Amino acid sequence: MILSSILLCFTPGDALLPQSHQVVFDAKRFHTNREGRSLPLPEEGESFTFAVYGDRTGGNTGFLSLPADQRSGFANAQNVLARAVRDTNLAGPDLVMTVGDLIQGYNTTEPWLEQMQEYRKTMNGLLCPWFPVAGNHDVYWRGPDRPAEEHEGRYEQHFGPLWYAFDHKGCRFIVLYSDEGNPKTGERNFNKPDCQVMSPEQKDWLTEMVTEGSSMQHQFVFLHHPRWREGMYGDDWNNVHEILVSGGNVRAVFAGHIHQATYAGPRDGIEYLSLATVGGGQSFTVPEAGWLHHWNLITVRDDQIHMAMFPVGETMDPRMMTDETRDQARRLKDVRPEFLSSVPVNADGSVDSEFTIRLLNPNPDQGVRWHVTLEGDDRWDLEPNHRHAEASGGAAIEMTFRARRISGALDTRWGLPEVVLSSEWMGAGVGIQIPETRHPLPIDVDLGSIPKGDEDQVLKTGRNGAHARVSSPTLPLPNGPFTLECWVRPDRFGSRVGVVTKTEGSEYGIFASNGRPEFYAHVGGGYRVAAAPESFRLKTRSWTHLAGVFDGNSIRMFVNGAEVGRSIAKGDRLVNGLPLVVGGDVASDGSMTSPFEGRIDEVRLSKIARYSKAFTPSVRHDTDEHTLLLLPCDLSVGAFLPDRSSRGAHAALTGSIEIVPALR
Repeated sequence: MILSSILLCFTPGDALLPQSHQVVFDAKRFHTNREGRSLPLPEEGESFTFAVYGDRTGGNTGFLSLPADQRSGFANAQNVLARAVRDTNLAGPDLVMTVGDLIQGYNTTEPWLEQMQEYRKTMNGLLCPWFPVAGNHDVYWRGPDRPAEEHEGRYEQHFGPLWYAFDHKGCRFIVLYSDEGNPKTGERNFNKPDCQVMSPEQKDWLTEMVTEGSSMQHQFVFLHHPRWREGMYGDDWNNVHEILVSGGNVRAVFAGHIHQATYAGPRDGIEYLSLATVGGGQSFTVPEAGWLHHWNLITVRDDQIHMAMFPVGETMDPRMMTDETRDQARRLKDVRPEFLSSVPVNADGSVDSEFTIRLLNPNPDQGVRWHVTLEGDDRWDLEPNHRHAEASGGAAIEMTFRARRISGALDTRWGLPEVVLSSEWMGAGVGIQIPETRHPLPIDVDLGSIPKGDEDQVLKTGRNGAHARVSSPTLPLPNGPFTLECWVRPDRFGSRVGVVTKTEGSEYGIFASNGRPEFYAHVGGGYRVAAAPESFRLKTRSWTHLAGVFDGNSIRMFVNGAEVGRSIAKGDRLVNGLPLVVGGDVASDGSMTSPFEGRIDEVRLSKIARYSKAFTPSVRHDTDEHTLLLLPCDLSVGAFLPDRSSRGAHAALTGSIEIVPALR
């Protein structure tokens, strides 16, 4: 999910109220040969943007603190920074500022140099200039032979001066150094107020810069420690603040260090902000409260300043949205795990078996990262409970898991585990997250061990997403004739209602939108529809038998054994890997939409055309060699409905689904 950016706006006199941009009506700049009202144009004043990065320190915790759906592709904190660089290049600012803690530091010469080179290499991927700020991680020495200046000299040699200023488009940027240390002892410690004092030398220089810059449009200040928070930072910032106020045009001060985005509000017309991290350590992730990896984009105009936060990895490149990329993402979305074996269930309800799934990357020229998680109730021991793997274009991988379950009767408490699959399309420096799909574990259970259901019990669907679904691989319906049928007792109808469906630009299904029964089958290159007349409506709170039949030449809709609609239909059926949904329409991700509210019974799928003329429906459907699925709907075994066809196409129960009295 892309988080909304946070907008702040500065105007002299009121820093909190966003202001409308200045506009003009200028006939010389507006061109048309049509009549119509004149449109206002933006003023042509100078404007530009710059970005600000927060701390990068904290090691791999920068990766671990990312939301789970953002971790893929970020091997460590440096990769978070690399993603921020990519995001920033898409926005195209004039320059990038930092607020210190560029490297992990707290070390001696050799590791410091190695980390410096790593950071500079990543930042040099920016298409614009970038400007460093020194933080405690960048200058503190840890180890033997500590020099008095610690890493200060090395920092200035490889990054830049400890304090400096530069001008851009009528604005001044001022960088300060907040780790000069105790003026008497030289100790550097950001936890001690007497070490958080700015030297007279730096204050004099700052006064000179602010005074010189007072004639400019705006001035901005950057440092590492947010000394305005006082406490352990002491009260020396009050003196610095007065210097900034004296300029009359210092608009904002940016700092880092605390690893949380914090807005301290305006003070004498100056906005104070602390940035969180761009790869640094985070204790947890609450983006809306300021714990996140982000970069800020500042838009500077003559009369106001806008500030927006962009979470790392959320900036998108519109040039990626090609037909090819969309097609590849769609193909990944349609991938379903191929179970190479089912899981045998013992007569006492216990399980101890390995099973293997196969995943095929459908894109021949693009890699994919798979994420597989097993979920089950506390009676299941699933090992491992999750796995990750990558596959190159067109490659298949296999994953083997072990499922164990203690003994227990095959009753309403017997839960069925699910395989949760998600994936990531792996492009050049960016990944596209594909939504997860859920797939019940295929089981091989002796129907003799499942007790007989109560024939006066049926399935109630529609409330709070209640439905049942049958995994596609368990329904190998061949090309040619078939029949889909069931009994229904509707409570009410919506404008779009699926009854039993496998349709999503393909396959087949029975619908009852606004109470009008329809049978869809995708054959011969498109949907063929057999529907009851427009005036025909099913009765609510009354049982009705519905049957859709495809005989190879036509499709037919039968209601209570009478044909109510027919269409010519010839050709091959277009298949998909989506589940068969009982109690609604199937969505493209395998979930349910367009629910059927009411009771359903005796769902049967057959690989023959069972009906060609009027017939008397059976209250109970039988199973034979042509039956692919038979759900009597009179008994649930934990989270599934037993398939009585002997083919093991058991239906997983989802939502607030119930087995209830039939009310015949």
